[in-house]
Amino acid sequence: MVPLQNPVLVKEKIIAFIRQHGPSLPVQIARELKMQPLFVSAFLSELRSEGKIKMSHMHVGSSPLYFLRGQEHMLENFTSFLNQREREALAMLKSNKVLEDSKLSPVARVALRNLPDFALAFDLRSGSEVKTFWRYFLCPESEARAIVQSAISASTKETAPPELSSRTEKEPTAKTAQTQVLLKTEPKSLAPHSPPQKRKTKKQKQDSEFVEKVKDYLRGQDIELLETYSSKKRELEARVRIDMQFGKQEYLLVAKNRKKITDNDLSLALQKATNLKMPALVLSNGTLTNKAREYLRNWNNLVKFEKIKYLE
Repeated sequence: MVPLQNPVLVKEKIIAFIRQHGPSLPVQIARELKMQPLFVSAFLSELRSEGKIKMSHMHVGSSPLYFLRGQEHMLENFTSFLNQREREALAMLKSNKVLEDSKLSPVARVALRNLPDFALAFDLRSGSEVKTFWRYFLCPESEARAIVQSAISASTKETAPPELSSRTEKEPTAKTAQTQVLLKTEPKSLAPHSPPQKRKTKKQKQDSEFVEKVKDYLRGQDIELLETYSSKKRELEARVRIDMQFGKQEYLLVAKNRKKITDNDLSLALQKATNLKMPALVLSNGTLTNKAREYLRNWNNLVKFEKIKYLE
């Protein structure tokens, strides 16, 4: 399906839909706007970068939820999509409002760390010690800190200062101490010493000539190569960072050694970039097809293309 030609109108319709229905999935918005989910995801990514909408960390299936500021409380309607351990940890946090991290089980600690939509961490100093606490996302931080301070004060009053008792236990003599040390020392193994085995070192995969040229080009343009996702003989996918006029911007880099770049190539690059919440940068020694040029005109705010003769 061809996307609407007016991006401003599309964005307004998306915001209106979310305002009416609350946190929504891209597929729901796409169905309402009669657009492909890929295009809707691109608009959602742009709206999020503009600060007009927010995105949940939790996923319903494989997709996050998109919502407006002030609709955070509506995310409670989707807690059934969490796994059992996360639901149990969240129920405990909601019941108590505040939990001390060090007093939780390892399972509960991990579960809360996986719930940034609902469990918010904060630190509080108790004497010389800094402790980490979790608060339910609908509990204001000021209230959560007051609850903790009240609990600490009550605990301090109940705990009497320890009395210094005279030393009655007999200090161990040097011989006794030596005996204790010997008892704690593990016996040495009598097994014959085996020669150290040589570790097998894996040969690092060497980049192809094309990939080396791409990396040389990036260095020459002061483009930071942050992470390589895929490196093939005639293709490279990586996360890069470019110093723009208004700050640094990360891109999904897709470099292809191909004579023609089609609209499908650009569409696939945009889809991958959208999943990573960043725009796409396509480099190639080839030229764009007519459909690819039209696609680029419609989506030039999310997909950039550069023809590099150096890569030939």
